Amino acid sequence: FLRVTLPLSMPGIMAGFLLVFIPSVGEFVIPELVGGPNNYMVGNIIYEIFMGARHWWIGSALSILFIAFILSLVIIYIRGVGERGLAI
Repeated sequence: FLRVTLPLSMPGIMAGFLLVFIPSVGEFVIPELVGGPNNYMVGNIIYEIFMGARHWWIGSALSILFIAFILSLVIIYIRGVGERGLAI
């Protein structure tokens, strides 16, 4: 399993991670409706900084940091899949 199946399924596992992680960073409506005001995700925190505290510069900086972080994860994924010669 560790030598054959797991290495072959790793691109799919990483793609699934990215497909779940990227929307969860930007989502703020669903956690607000389901979890109420006590549960925070990244999107909720950035929304509160923008709309609640009116700190536009901090919210913008956090947004840029998360975009850079997600972009780096996608680049790592593309390079990893490209080295192995596997299709996405």
